[in-house]
Amino acid sequence: MASQTSKIDPNAVKQRLDGDKRDIAEMWNDALKSYRGILGVQLERQFADTRQMIDFGTEQMNNFHKFRHNEKKVDKLRSLFAANLGYIQAGANQLVAAATPAFPPAAAIGTALTYMLKACKQVSADYDVVTSFFEDMNSFLQRITILETRLPKYQAYRNCLMDVFTSLLKMCGYATKYIELGRFKKWVLNMVRGEDSELGGARKSMDKSLDRLQSATEYAILGNTEELQKMNGELHENQEAQTRMLQAQTEMLESVLNSQDNVRSDLQNITKLLQVFQESTKSGDSAGKPPKGKAGTQNKPPTANRVVSFMPDSLNPVTEYRNIKDSYVADTCTWMFDEPAWNSWSTSSDAESHQSLLIISGAAGMGKSHLATVAYDHLIQSAGSGHESSTCVVHFYFRETEYELKTFAYAICWIVIQIAEQNLALCEKLNVEISREDLDIDFDDWRNIWNNLLARLFEAENGSRLQIIFDGIDELDDDEREHFLDFLKMIKDKTKLNVRIVCTTRPDVLPTVDGLSQATIDVEKEKVLPDLKALIWSRLDTLDRLRKFSRYVKQKIAEVLQERADCLLYAELMLRRFNANAREGAVLRALENSMPANLEDLYQKMLSECQRRTPGAQQQSLKVLIAWLAYSWRPLTLDECKALLKFVIRDSSVDLEEELEGRFSSFLYLGNSGDEDAGERTKTQLVQKTEELKQMHSNPNEAFDDGRMTVKFQTRSMRGFFRDSQDEREGLRVLSNEAHSTIFNACSQIVCTSATESEDIPKGLREYASINWASHLTWVNGEKLTETENLAFVESVKAVLMNEGSCAPQLEAFGDDYQSQSGIVTNVDNFLEIVSSWATWASCLDQSKLSPSAAAWAKNIAKDMRSAMVPLAKGHVQNWFKCHDSKTALRSFRFARSAMLLTEHKDIIEVDESDDDDQSTNSYKDKIERSAEEILGIAKAFNVEMNSLAHFAVGLVLENSSHFEQALTEAQAALSLCTDAIERSQILGLKAEILSQLERYSEAHDSIMEALSPSDLPTSSKIKALCMRASIEYKLGQVKESVQAYEEARLADPSAILPGNILKEEIEVLKHKNDYELVRTLEKWTPLEMLAWMTWAHDEDNGAAHEVFRGAIARTQEFDFLLRVYKEAIELLNSLDSAAPIQYDLALAHWQLRGDADATRATLDAILDSTSYGYPYALSNEEPSWILSLTINLVADVMYEQFRKSNDLERKEALLADTRTLTQRPLARSLTMWKSEAVHCMVTIARMARRAGTMREFHDQLQKAFALCYEALNDSVGWNDAASLESLAEVLLTVDSRSLEKEARIALSARFSELDLKNGNDSGTEPQQGHEDSDVSDSDTEDGEEAGGVKNEPHPKPKTLVNGTVEPDSSIDEYDTTGSECWCHGVCDPKIEWVSGWQGRAMYRCLICYNCNLCESCYELRQRLNNGETLGFAKHFCGSNHRYIKGPIEGWKGVKNGKMYIGDEEIPFRTWLQELKDVKWKQIWDTFWTAED
Repeated sequence: MASQTSKIDPNAVKQRLDGDKRDIAEMWNDALKSYRGILGVQLERQFADTRQMIDFGTEQMNNFHKFRHNEKKVDKLRSLFAANLGYIQAGANQLVAAATPAFPPAAAIGTALTYMLKACKQVSADYDVVTSFFEDMNSFLQRITILETRLPKYQAYRNCLMDVFTSLLKMCGYATKYIELGRFKKWVLNMVRGEDSELGGARKSMDKSLDRLQSATEYAILGNTEELQKMNGELHENQEAQTRMLQAQTEMLESVLNSQDNVRSDLQNITKLLQVFQESTKSGDSAGKPPKGKAGTQNKPPTANRVVSFMPDSLNPVTEYRNIKDSYVADTCTWMFDEPAWNSWSTSSDAESHQSLLIISGAAGMGKSHLATVAYDHLIQSAGSGHESSTCVVHFYFRETEYELKTFAYAICWIVIQIAEQNLALCEKLNVEISREDLDIDFDDWRNIWNNLLARLFEAENGSRLQIIFDGIDELDDDEREHFLDFLKMIKDKTKLNVRIVCTTRPDVLPTVDGLSQATIDVEKEKVLPDLKALIWSRLDTLDRLRKFSRYVKQKIAEVLQERADCLLYAELMLRRFNANAREGAVLRALENSMPANLEDLYQKMLSECQRRTPGAQQQSLKVLIAWLAYSWRPLTLDECKALLKFVIRDSSVDLEEELEGRFSSFLYLGNSGDEDAGERTKTQLVQKTEELKQMHSNPNEAFDDGRMTVKFQTRSMRGFFRDSQDEREGLRVLSNEAHSTIFNACSQIVCTSATESEDIPKGLREYASINWASHLTWVNGEKLTETENLAFVESVKAVLMNEGSCAPQLEAFGDDYQSQSGIVTNVDNFLEIVSSWATWASCLDQSKLSPSAAAWAKNIAKDMRSAMVPLAKGHVQNWFKCHDSKTALRSFRFARSAMLLTEHKDIIEVDESDDDDQSTNSYKDKIERSAEEILGIAKAFNVEMNSLAHFAVGLVLENSSHFEQALTEAQAALSLCTDAIERSQILGLKAEILSQLERYSEAHDSIMEALSPSDLPTSSKIKALCMRASIEYKLGQVKESVQAYEEARLADPSAILPGNILKEEIEVLKHKNDYELVRTLEKWTPLEMLAWMTWAHDEDNGAAHEVFRGAIARTQEFDFLLRVYKEAIELLNSLDSAAPIQYDLALAHWQLRGDADATRATLDAILDSTSYGYPYALSNEEPSWILSLTINLVADVMYEQFRKSNDLERKEALLADTRTLTQRPLARSLTMWKSEAVHCMVTIARMARRAGTMREFHDQLQKAFALCYEALNDSVGWNDAASLESLAEVLLTVDSRSLEKEARIALSARFSELDLKNGNDSGTEPQQGHEDSDVSDSDTEDGEEAGGVKNEPHPKPKTLVNGTVEPDSSIDEYDTTGSECWCHGVCDPKIEWVSGWQGRAMYRCLICYNCNLCESCYELRQRLNNGETLGFAKHFCGSNHRYIKGPIEGWKGVKNGKMYIGDEEIPFRTWLQELKDVKWKQIWDTFWTAED
């Protein structure tokens, strides 16, 4: 970037300097204008000093897409940014005095850099490219500082320096421009190459200006040879460093650009993987969530995000707050604080005497929401700043158009979040509550949320107060309003609860709550008159046309509106109308002659104007559309509204976009696209990431498609105006009944449209119709409709229930069967009765008024309402019989089954508890458990003729339910009827699967080979058949053939990715050959295939694929290949912010295969420096809290090994300090970790503290660890008992290896047992002894450091050996066991497992490592390794000279009805635990502290 400076010509330089008469202030003003011309942005002062710039820039960096979770990268860029600002400030110091501009160069350029960083965040700029730009600029600025310190303070010299800064400002402008256009990589590369471009040109201009500055500086010091040599030396050093940096940048940027095609292909394939993953998890929870629609985490308690991630997703009320504030007029709404009711509510301090409720009541348009926001701001200010304030102020804005904003339980959730984000002490208390392992919150029940999390926080004795602002109580439906009233009653009943509430509502909505002290502020015109005046003049001075009116006309407008307006909204809308009119004369005439009487009259006037300008032929079409907008359960997009007009209303004469800009602009507008509109709506991480990836390789213009924007009413009261029509039958307003009838008719038309014809109807509209048709049906009351409307409604009901247009497949397409559809599931009998009442009415009419099919249908349903759903049930059966795969067959079967539950055929269905449990999107579940009789009964219920495909589809469902014999019968029947070769291949594949399940492998092989015989078999079918063939051949022992079949399947379609389960099966086969062939096979796989294999079911099999991989690499010593595979996988997963689980597996590889502590810690640090919102990582589906637990405990183990091996006290102290901070790292601050999982880290800190810390810390850590174990064993859940017992054993033996050894071994022995009394069981006979007694040696602890249990203990001669250990004896009865299991963490293969009991086998649990169990053979191997033997394998396990505790204790028989049986002893577990806590634990510490050295 710096050019080589030739020998200067003093005369030329002098002549140029003498001729430079430019004004420096004008030069800078021109530069600012040039910046605005480049970017279209006027630079304005935003920061008081450089520190504020750095803080703002860092905030933007933290949100960069590519490193939003990487603090090290943020630190690097932050330091570059800060250094650049420092150089700029230093270089511009002498310019400020000379120019004294309003916006000096240092501040302006610094602000321009912050604009650039903000643009980087908004468009997900690449970190490395952004950093390269700042490094490039940094070298420029270093050169300036070398020169400017030697520059004389004369005008011409300052002009040279100003030229440099003007060029620098222009380059910032071009950089920001190309970031916003998404072309930053290309332009930065052109810049560093010096190629022609605007950005490159700006850079050359800056280089040229800098050369001129250098020449001027050299001229100025020409007589000082020593100074000149020194300066040139500094410049030469700067230039060499810059040259090296440019070479590295060029290589990096060219590599980025050259690999873009591969990256794009990888992203597309990741999208495929994401879609496969979504399909596999649709029945469960969302697999990951994005940054929530919650306020950022700046200036909030560091652990607040734990609470945020714990709470469910919902819309952020803060966005509604901001939307309201956007229309706020400064200094209004303050009259409220002078009201006696406000003062009475806000000033009392006694929890028992204060007024708990303040109601702000007013009509529509009176500004209640603005009052709510101002009240919130006032209370926040009064509460004081900082996290130490004892008062929390929270707010929520109810809105009837959004489910999450009209649900009271979500309001309570947001109260919890806002409290955590405001108050440090309360945040910590909430963190304690959410970390309880027995906590089970129903987030749909507000009372459950309150009682579990908030009830105790604001009791009077705690000193904390809660002030709640609820806006829009009138927008809650009856049920939710009843919840709010129950909440008020709860506040009333708890007299010492320090909670106060402000709510806004329309009059006569809230009844008085008996016994609750409350006050009311009535919002009336007299009170808001000052606000009305302020609003009027604010709009007169700011609206683009009104502000040009004469003062006379403005005064006239203000005078009339102040007199005529009944509310603020009236004035707002009238001013908008005047602004649109734009003619002063017309406005004056309107003021005199045609002012509406009130807001309702204004709406009516606006509507009448629209109707007059709307052709009669279009009015009915627009009326239907407005009915949808006013009464649909969610907002409609522009595309959906267009589709309604085109395909449902069938009116192509209405140009909706033109209407929104013309006649209906006063009523309707286009909001932002769906999720953004409500403000940062949260959605699953998977969905968000898929969309981000698509945008990265698609047309960026698609993000601005208007079709996805929602059509909304201009104000909430406008929607109410259209919904509140009482008796109007003319015009564009509709009654509720008419609207729901209209919407239902349209839904019926949509779902009854054939699949080919409905392709042009947006998916969202088809989904809405398929899910909500029944709900709208139940809202229609025929008594309030005309006969014509009723007849049309009956025809629509008949169309759906008679399955006209084969609507059954359309209904199935969106997953909600009749057990989960709103309007049916809520009250089945009510739904059928409603349908029957319509049929009865229709059957009594003159039948000529109905279509023949409707007349027949009505007559039939009137006789038997249970026959109403028969045609649909039959339609679903027919659709089931057309299915070609298991997924669609299961979906159709579920729909058929749920429909039959509503018919006289319901006796076929075996109703059980699952019919109540599976009401949430159960149509996506990939496994069912129904009896063969039920499945076949449903298939035969309607005597539908069965062809080969029908038998095949029935066989698919039977096979899925594990009824293999019956499924085989159906497959045989299908084969006997099939004549199509491709279909026959499918059936043969099913037959092969069934025969394989029946362990008839030879027949299965014959079947699958026949299935593969057609030469024209579709690729997807061929792949599936090849995988089946491979599986069967493996079971036949034909390993070579099996491997070949898997390879053929993988190569059959290079563009496809085999599912991870198939890839896992292939590796399972290769395990039985040799490790070298397994590694050679993996080398052939693409990175996406490796990723699919490594992440598939990662959360279910504890990373089994990685265990296999590490084992093969350990034996083949091809560690470089492993590193390459993990690097590629992590890079791909980083685009999803989901690399942590794979990074943990890589850390295990570093540790187990190499024992490389530094590499292990570096990998784990990357995890701990990330953040999470608490939802599963994409693809692996691992819970972040679990990965956090594993990571903290593994890094604790690694640091403890470093601690043990170090003989340097300072090193030990540093390791202890690092271990203490593990639970304060970014990931730990953002998640809640199970308490029982924190024990091991505490014990590790205690061991370190015993050597390099204080005995106080040793004591305190163990006390906390013991308390956590005791708490977990006494909570109301049992799933954590096994881990807690193991941790308890570790804690006990860390204090004292001898005195508490028996108690520790008892604790470990009970890890498989049910600890508490089982109801209905008596103690029975004493259990039989399960195995022979064995002695336990009393080894001394190592260096007096950590406690031990068993070390190098000889164990008894085994009876029977499998893989070197005792074979399990399943005949041993250990009585009440939990079904828990664990396995050996050594090198035995296959892994030794303990399932639901000890079964006569010993286990050695390490007291140093986290969760490390060894079987007898691996324990022996470990001891031999400790003694220096080389055993011929490379994988490390456990550590050298660790200590172990052996389980079970001699004489252990088990637990029965809460009593432990050990030898001849019978000990109640709870008695033993209580005695341990109250007596033995205290005694051991008494002994510890009084013992002499």
